[in-house]
Amino acid sequence: LVQKRQPWYYRGKLAGMQTLYDGLTFLTVLGGGHMAAEWRRPQMQFAVKRFLSKEGISD
Repeated sequence: LVQKRQPWYYRGKLAGMQTLYDGLTFLTVLGGGHMAAEWRRPQMQFAVKRFLSKEGISD
């Protein structure tokens, strides 16, 4: 465990929770369920862009 569970935000609103492990980021999307990419598209685009650019989600 590198970092305990903490909230992450999108446009100033709670978007979900994240936990960091060595080599793994576990991210949840609030209200997304198994259809997060469809039901929470802006939050998912934000998270994926940050991940691909190797930026932290909580910055």
